[in-house]
Amino acid sequence: MLKLLLVDDEPLEREGLEMMINRELPGVWQCIHAENGRRAVELAEIHQPDVIFMDIRMPGVSGLEALKFIKQKCPDARMVLVTAYEQFEYAREAIRMGVKEYLLKPARKEQVLSLLQRLREELSEERQRRDSEQQMKQKLTNFIQLAESEIAYALIFDPLQEERGKELFAYLDLPVAGGYALTLSFPATQGESMSFLNEKRKRVYHSIKNFVKTMHQAVVSPFVGNHVSCFVLEPNLPYSDYRSQSTYLARVLLNRLKTDFNVTVNVGIGRQATSYEELRRSYLESFAASQGNVSGRIRYYEAMGAQDKEAILPVEDIRPLVDALLQGEQQKAVDILLDVWHRLGFDEILHADNGLRFFIELFAILQWHLFEMGIVIEKPPVFSQTMSSEQWLMIACREIHAWCRLIRLKKEEKQTDCIARMKEYLAESYMKDLTLEQAAEYVNLSPYYFSKLFKQHTGETFIDYLTRLRIEKAKELIRNPEKSLKEICYLVGYRNPAYFSRVFKKWVGQTPSEYRARFE
Repeated sequence: MLKLLLVDDEPLEREGLEMMINRELPGVWQCIHAENGRRAVELAEIHQPDVIFMDIRMPGVSGLEALKFIKQKCPDARMVLVTAYEQFEYAREAIRMGVKEYLLKPARKEQVLSLLQRLREELSEERQRRDSEQQMKQKLTNFIQLAESEIAYALIFDPLQEERGKELFAYLDLPVAGGYALTLSFPATQGESMSFLNEKRKRVYHSIKNFVKTMHQAVVSPFVGNHVSCFVLEPNLPYSDYRSQSTYLARVLLNRLKTDFNVTVNVGIGRQATSYEELRRSYLESFAASQGNVSGRIRYYEAMGAQDKEAILPVEDIRPLVDALLQGEQQKAVDILLDVWHRLGFDEILHADNGLRFFIELFAILQWHLFEMGIVIEKPPVFSQTMSSEQWLMIACREIHAWCRLIRLKKEEKQTDCIARMKEYLAESYMKDLTLEQAAEYVNLSPYYFSKLFKQHTGETFIDYLTRLRIEKAKELIRNPEKSLKEICYLVGYRNPAYFSRVFKKWVGQTPSEYRARFE
C-alpha cells in the first residue's frame, strides 16, 4: 500500500478524506494523520510517506514551514498543498520548494480521486524506473566482477588469452601499462585451506578484495589453490613509492587477516611491470616469493636467491595438462606431466625442494579447476618431504588417473542433469529478474563454465534462451484479449514496457500491438 500523510488541524477534514479514499480506492492508500506541522515533520520521518496532503494555515508551524523540513527527510515524497486561501504568495513559495500540486478547499471528490490516481501512476512509473536502474547497476556490477575474474584467469593461467585480457582491461577502463602483483599464500597446515566451500574462506577473500580495491585500482583473483593474487595497477610508480606502497599493503593485509580471522599467510611481491606481458611475469614472481615454510613473511622476488627463483610454476607447460585433465584424457594428461617433470629436472636431487612445491601447487590448481566444474575433491593427494621424487610422481600419476575417471563420470551426469534442471527452473521462473550469475549459482557452477556448458547443450546463450522463452510466453498471452500489453510485459519478466516492445519486435518482427492485431 502507498502511504498518504494527511496534515490538517481539523480532525473532521482528515477523517472525511480518509473515509472517502478508503471507500473509493480500497486497499490502495494507508492514511496517516497529523494535527499540526510539528507532528507532520515527526511522522514523515518515521513513515516516509509517498504523498503528503498539507494544509497551509495551521497554528504553530505552518504548512509551508513543515514542508521545508519534510523535503529534507523525504525528498521523493509528492507534496500537495490544501488550503482555502487562493493567494499567489503561497503558490509562489510552494513552486520554489518544488510543490506542483495545489487543492482548494472544499475540494470536490472527483478532483481528489483524480489527483490520487495520477500520483499513484506517477509513483508506480518512478519505482519501475528506479528498479530498472537498480537492475542495470546490479548487472553492471556482476559484469565487472566476472570481467575481473577473467582478467585474473588470463594473467595467471592462460598466456594465449593476452588479447582477450587486454580487451577486458579496456572495457573496465583499467590501465594496462603495468603495476605489480602481490600474492598471499595460505599454508595448508591451517586445515581449512583445501575447503572452497568453507564460509570462513569466503569471508577472508571478501576482506582481502574489499580492502585492496579500496586502497588501489586493482584486480583481485579468486582463490587459486592456496593463494590469492592482487594485481595493483599503478603504472609509472617511482621505485621508492612502489616499495613503500607494496610493503604497507602487505603488512596491513597480514595484520587484518591475523586479527580478524586468526589466519597467518605469506606475502610475495613481484617486480614492477610496464606492460600486460610483464604483469604476468610479476604474478609468477610474486607467487614464487610467497612460497616457503616460514609463515607470516613478506618477501620481494628481487630479494630471493637464485635457487628459490627456479620455483616458479611453468604456467605455459601446465595449461595443456589442465586441458587434458578437464577433458578426462588420462593418458594424455599423464604423458604431459611426465614430460614437464623430466624437462624441468625436478627429478634431480638438487631440485628436490622445487619438485615438492611443483606438485603441491600443481594439484592445488587442478583442484581449483575441478571446483569450477562443480566437482569437489574432499581429500587431495598428500606430498611430503619424507617421500622420494619417484613416490611423488607415482602419487601424481595415480591421482590424475582417478580424477580423469571422476571427471568423465561427473561430467556426463552433471551436464545432463544441470541443463535439465535449468530448463525446468527457467520454465517456472522466467518471469523473475534472472542473471547468468544467479542461474550458475542455482546449479552450483561458475558463471564462466555454466555459460559454455549451456551454449554447448542448447545451441543458445543463456540470455537468448531466456529471451526466447519469455517471448513465446508473451505471444501466448497476447492472443488473450483480456490482458493488457503492459500487464503482459510484467508477467513475462520485463519491467519496462518500451524495452519489452523493442525486444518483442526484434524476435517476432512485429510490435506487441501489431502482433495482437492479427488475432482481433
